[in-house]
Amino acid sequence: MKHQQNKMMIKSQIERVLKQIILKDLSKGRKNFDKPHTEAIVYWMKHLLKMLEEKKVPKTNDQPRLDSQVLITAAYAHDWRYVGLFSNSNSNFNSLTFSSLPRQSQKTN
Repeated sequence: MKHQQNKMMIKSQIERVLKQIILKDLSKGRKNFDKPHTEAIVYWMKHLLKMLEEKKVPKTNDQPRLDSQVLITAAYAHDWRYVGLFSNSNSNFNSLTFSSLPRQSQKTN
């Protein structure tokens, strides 16, 4: 089952740019994981937003307004920084390259 593009969720030109940039980069990552994983996250984010829109999920009085464009963008970008961090042949924690992590600045009291 494939979602139809809902123009109210995200502008088509924004999603096109996200796909062109982020999915292209993710395709250079772990084979059969990084790109399909992100596509699945985007699919399920849209599914959840659609369920909320159709009121299939109970709404509470204190529920914040959700910006679907921001949430879908976050779904596309959530693992973007990690491309190349893991080896293509082994996606477990031991393949993490710690030298590629950004260094945290030391805080002094």
